[in-house]
Amino acid sequence: MDYDSLYKLIPKEPKKWLTQDVVNWLKFIGLGQMEARFVESSIDGSVLEDLTEKDLEEELGVTQRILRRKLLNWVNHGLKEYSEYVKQLKSSSLNNKRQQDEDFTIQKNNANYQFEQMLLENQDNNNNHHNDQFVSQVARIEDQALKQEITTNNKFEHQLILQPIEGQQSNFYCVRETGAKIGRHSSNQILILEENISRFHAEIIFQDHMFALKDVGSTTGTFIKILKSLTLKTGMLIELGSNQFQVLSIDQKDNGGLEFSLQVIEGPNLEDTIVIQLNKDKQSVTLGRKSTADISFPEDHHLSNQHAKFYLQVDSSIQLEDHGSTNGSWLRLSGEGKMSNLYYLEPVEEAVIRIGTTNQYICQQNKMKVNEIQGENLCIICFERERDCLILPCKHNATCLKCCKNLSVCPLCRVKILETIRIYKN
Repeated sequence: MDYDSLYKLIPKEPKKWLTQDVVNWLKFIGLGQMEARFVESSIDGSVLEDLTEKDLEEELGVTQRILRRKLLNWVNHGLKEYSEYVKQLKSSSLNNKRQQDEDFTIQKNNANYQFEQMLLENQDNNNNHHNDQFVSQVARIEDQALKQEITTNNKFEHQLILQPIEGQQSNFYCVRETGAKIGRHSSNQILILEENISRFHAEIIFQDHMFALKDVGSTTGTFIKILKSLTLKTGMLIELGSNQFQVLSIDQKDNGGLEFSLQVIEGPNLEDTIVIQLNKDKQSVTLGRKSTADISFPEDHHLSNQHAKFYLQVDSSIQLEDHGSTNGSWLRLSGEGKMSNLYYLEPVEEAVIRIGTTNQYICQQNKMKVNEIQGENLCIICFERERDCLILPCKHNATCLKCCKNLSVCPLCRVKILETIRIYKN
């Protein structure tokens, strides 16, 4: 087994492999034709090493015995040997790092010795002027080194936590400053294997010290839930109940009011156009299923009785507010097949996003010192594997999934564990 070539392709232990890494491994061992089966079953490093012959035959549909034997040989022997191979390489790399540190210490001591000799020479020559210059130069060097150390220790990294609240997905995701791509294709960091999700659906990026969401041309859309209010602008797409509306125009009227028009671009009332006028005498209109609403869709069972309101503001803008509806009011980032602009997520506020028709996530942001992230990424029990387990109901992330299986209470707060969920970190 050519572990050297495999390491160039996937330089990490099998238990840390993502689904895409498993796909690359299948191609490496000449079984790339099985990619679809493994992706459909979301096979990653956490389950790969535990596959049995029964799993291969019944769950993954590997009917040829010789192929099952080849896979099992890798699962039972090859992957374990490769894991040891990777550990040895990392250990060797660590030793090299230690040697470099020792060499650096020796060089530093030699430099200090040279500095001392130069000081003595300066004293012997009674050249106080040059001595002052030299001492000043050394002080500047030490000051620069101290500033560099402070900068490194105070460096922060931002994180965005995605918590599922609706849909078939039950995975939590931790997105770091490197960002993450979302979609049905196996190359995405956030993989959602559902028909309503495009192969390449959306993307989260970190820019200007903030996380931002972007639709990359999906079919079913990327949405932001309107939790408070939204200022309407021409061209905006909003979803209320079963219908999606586009703001066609917003015009100033002579009486100081505003007239705006909405057109249904998707839904049961397709191509219907609604024209609304707001002024000081009528500063708001309601939209809902109930007949008493100003804009009524009585047959739309996804609408609440009084679903939302449009308000005229003192600055002559129009605000859309959700009125505690069951299914929510949503801003769609772009039309079908079109790439959207960046939508920045406020760092201090919780946001709810929707990918496609059903997959909703609560987005929470935090930032931690880089050295704390590096230290806190390891399981507090084994100190070997990453913390990939979320404990419910307390929502602590302190252990790996393997160690958590042996626990009955959370090791941090001692609350009884009711459920554990794997959390994916990019």
